[in-house]
Amino acid sequence: MQKLAGLPAIDKLLITEPEKDAVRKAFEETQKVFEQFLNVVIIFYECNSIPYNKFKHGLSLIPGMKLKNPEQQMVASVLTVLDRRGRAPFCATIETKERLVPPEIGWFNILCFVPSPQIEIYESIITPLLSAISFITSNHLLYAVNCGEDYFPGEQSDGKFTPKLLLPPGSPYLQANGKAQLEPIIKKIVENMSLPTMTFNFNLNFTREKIAKILESFRNHGSALIWSSEAEPGSAKVDLTY
Repeated sequence: MQKLAGLPAIDKLLITEPEKDAVRKAFEETQKVFEQFLNVVIIFYECNSIPYNKFKHGLSLIPGMKLKNPEQQMVASVLTVLDRRGRAPFCATIETKERLVPPEIGWFNILCFVPSPQIEIYESIITPLLSAISFITSNHLLYAVNCGEDYFPGEQSDGKFTPKLLLPPGSPYLQANGKAQLEPIIKKIVENMSLPTMTFNFNLNFTREKIAKILESFRNHGSALIWSSEAEPGSAKVDLTY
């Protein structure tokens, strides 16, 4: 978790042993946040891998079915996915000993029901994921610029560096006493570290027709995929400057 989050090795920070102990405890809390978040992402992936793989390869998707019991209608419209596994998937909700289909149609043993998209569920995954990606990439860049030694995690914007840790709610380092303990230690570390100077510049010279297609894709799919052929470059350009 320490390497994944891009946190520096404690023993390579040029601070005293008591200061290292305080930073170590703060880093351990950040690592726990990452571990908890990754567990959420793993479970989400496990629960959605079957419909994702089937959709990706165009197989066995049955849209518009209904899932209901004699008492009440449970889900108005679901996507049903058929699959076969030698063992129950990690996220199996129920297990049935009854045959799902007659013997002559025994090519699957998993039914996966997917309701209409639950935006709040996706947001609970995507929002912290974006924060984690930004945190990770910034820290690994700091690791590279400082040769893996003597830096503090954080983010850089408009040439200004801001130390940053991902801490759980209720962390002592979010309280006044904890902040007061860490701030002089962080200042000492930051004064001795190098900051990256490279930047990515995206130059998008799309025609009005291409912009219209992008906006239409936003409306229909929530995203737009941009592909640039090697034979016809020029629709997009990325420069890495130092």
